[in-house]
Amino acid sequence: LVGIIVWLFLEVLDIDINNIEKTLFYQFKNKSLLKIALSHSSIKSSPYNYERFEFLGDSIIGFVVSDYLINNTNFDEGRSTIIKSKYVSRKNLAKVSKSLNLIKFIQIDNSINLKSVATSTKISSDIYESIVGAIYLDSNIDTVKKFIYDTLLNKKYTNISDNYKGRLNEYCHEKGYDEPIYRVIK
Repeated sequence: LVGIIVWLFLEVLDIDINNIEKTLFYQFKNKSLLKIALSHSSIKSSPYNYERFEFLGDSIIGFVVSDYLINNTNFDEGRSTIIKSKYVSRKNLAKVSKSLNLIKFIQIDNSINLKSVATSTKISSDIYESIVGAIYLDSNIDTVKKFIYDTLLNKKYTNISDNYKGRLNEYCHEKGYDEPIYRVIK
């Protein structure tokens, strides 16, 4: 009975599966995972929404970004923590999600104001995490890792700006050098 209810619910959702799969460069074996990943909790007719997938995706993203930093940089744990927090921030995840235009695929009640920057940012971030969770559930860690590398860790979508002046000051302090002197030339 539960399987029939899930199937009926998923059939009612109007999600352009082909278009979203092209956007994600990933084809789902289990299309219902994608539909759930794009269903906001405001859709009251369903007990299924993206919140559980979002929870899973958040942990996977943290793991993959940590793994990336350990294997591709020489940063110590303090610096790695700072860089990781920039990658996994709500603002950055929303930026990647908006670059992929994921919000246009979400199933959401009309009462939710997506024109609100705060609401749009939160939901965009949630969608990205939910999609990551759904891809993992549909495949494996290597596939979802590739997705995160191709999106979140890709400079096309994410450009983590760095504070070069601050890094130079830290370097000088660590090495026992005098603080650098900055002059505006033009």
